Amino acid sequence: MSLVGPTMWMGAKDNWLYVHNAGPWHECLHKVLLPDAVLAIVHVKSRVVVALANAQLAVFRRQTDGQWDLNSYHLVTLGERNHSIRCLCVAGERIWAAHRNKIFIVDPISLNIIHSLDAHPRKESQVRQMAATGAGVWVSIRYVHTHT
Repeated sequence: MSLVGPTMWMGAKDNWLYVHNAGPWHECLHKVLLPDAVLAIVHVKSRVVVALANAQLAVFRRQTDGQWDLNSYHLVTLGERNHSIRCLCVAGERIWAAHRNKIFIVDPISLNIIHSLDAHPRKESQVRQMAATGAGVWVSIRYVHTHT
């Protein structure tokens, strides 16, 4: 089955990533078992980036013939493996990935971490959502107040 045309990607908490045909959507073209549950998926610069519950990004790219290479993907670890990458967004052709209270900005081609920043001083206060608009990124944080 061809993976050259338009596709729809879906992830599941049982670690499976499903790639469906975008035309007759019910046709599953391929599935990939990943190291942990899929929490978010974005597309940028001819790459599909998948956020996993074990603090890793799984990055897929196309082969020279245009087919998605689903057999050899790259894994990038962003933080402690017992905490998940909660959300992803694309801003300025870069991947923004939220891990606990931190945001990592990753180059989708080299897969290098370009920058990281603390979105909140407390690790318990985690980034829940991000949205890129214009020249900025909006961030939603679940603030956790601890009594001392």
